[in-house]
Amino acid sequence: MVAEKDRELEEGEAQKSPTQIVADSLSQISPSSTFLPNMGATPVSKTARSTSATGARLRSQFEATIQAEREEAARKQEQFEAQIQAQQATIQANQAALEENQSLLRQTQDEGKGM
Repeated sequence: MVAEKDRELEEGEAQKSPTQIVADSLSQISPSSTFLPNMGATPVSKTARSTSATGARLRSQFEATIQAEREEAARKQEQFEAQIQAQQATIQANQAALEENQSLLRQTQDEGKGM
């Protein structure tokens, strides 16, 4: 480890952190070393797999939630459109009845004037 720390860097090579030097040294000594796991570090490959699996699961849940919300919004939109059509039909019927009543009123008033 000391030799690695004191080693001169080649052109374009980045300085390794002390943690990386320890990790490299331990992996050379024993690939099944328990030092880093005992210190709370997890191997990158396991973390990457876990993270991508978790990310895929979360993405799937998110997409399912979005799809359910879209379907609910479409259902509500259809209900609102049906209500609007029903209200428009009622308005038209009321307007027709109003016109009929106004016509009858005029006829009655005309008959009253003629008497």
